[in-house]
Formats: sequence, C-alpha cells, structure tokens
Amino acid sequence: MDDGQTLTKGAIYKHSDLSKVGETEEFYRDGLFTTGWYTYNISGTVNLEAGTEYVLVLGGTGEGDERLYYDTGTTNQGHYQSQSYGNWPEPLDPTHEDRKYSIYCTYTPS
Repeated sequence: MDDGQTLTKGAIYKHSDLSKVGETEEFYRDGLFTTGWYTYNISGTVNLEAGTEYVLVLGGTGEGDERLYYDTGTTNQGHYQSQSYGNWPEPLDPTHEDRKYSIYCTYTPS
C-alpha cells in the first residue's frame, strides 16, 4: 500500500435481521481528502429479494479515510458500527443515526 492510500471494502446486509448478504472486493482509495464516486464490485453472486430493505456499508484501514458524505436523513436512517478492519461482523450490530449517506447499489435482475 502506498502512502496516502487506504484499503477499503464494502458489504450489503439484509435490514430485517442484519445478516450479511455479500461483500465487495478490496479497493485502494486515495488519501483523506480525495472526493468522488468509487465503484466496488460484489464478489460472487448475491440474491437480492424484491421489496426487501438492505444496508450498504463501507470499511477501511484508515483513520476515517473511508468517510462517506451524507445529508440529514430521517430518524434512524443511517447505520454506523466502529470496528477493526478485516472480516465483516455477522450479524451487523450498528448504532442508528439520522443521516442519509451517499452510497448506493446498482444491480442487474436475473
């Protein structure tokens, strides 16, 4: 890893029981103040169910380098969990907050 870069990865959880559905490849992001959209590809096949709510998460090796932009959201819309980088927790055990994060998922139905 070069100076100024952070190793990051994302995951997707089912909101109803906070079970992990899938995770992304690891990705190097540029340093702390680099802004922009990044694409993280899900590893393997993930089965998403119509009408089901999901939680998208991002983690990294940096000290806040993997930050996400956000706006004021609705009550408990955002989810936050602080932990060491590595394996994703199962289930997720987040703290809720009133933030609408700038993170989204695109997919192709089978």
